[in-house]
Amino acid sequence: MLDALRDTFRQLRSPAPFWSLRAVAERHEFLAFRQDAPEPPRLAIERGAMLTAVTDGGYGYCATSDVSPAGLQAALDRATVWADATRAVSVFRFDPRRMPVPRGEYALDTSGKPDFSRRALFDFLAEECRRAKRDARIVERFASVDRRDLEQLYLTSNGGDVWQRFHYTVPRARVV
Repeated sequence: MLDALRDTFRQLRSPAPFWSLRAVAERHEFLAFRQDAPEPPRLAIERGAMLTAVTDGGYGYCATSDVSPAGLQAALDRATVWADATRAVSVFRFDPRRMPVPRGEYALDTSGKPDFSRRALFDFLAEECRRAKRDARIVERFASVDRRDLEQLYLTSNGGDVWQRFHYTVPRARVV
């Protein structure tokens, strides 16, 4: 999705001297055990974009989940209207000529790191939950893991292009 946005971004038009697009695509998986029983696994996929416009003195933005060319253009149009509306009342005087031109790529290196299957993670969580029952006074045991894959793209009308990819694994345990 994010690669196609580069082509779409080049087609966008605005009377604002500067505009930008920040797109995010995230895949989030949550696995958990409570009291030795698995909870339903959850999977969420989120995608969207934020369009920003800067005029001489004004700043406006609009977020959208519609990443089609028409959806992005509509968001940019709305951001431009907001930028024009804030031109005279902004506390900070935005200057579109001074907007940075960031460029770069970053992808978290995951080579050589284990990528556990869902089955292996469920087995691990079940074992951790079972082993937490160390005393009769324990009334709740919970073990979970969050896995997130996050990809971001930032493009600017003055040539900025930044791409990032992150992978997070966050374990949690609670014993009451």
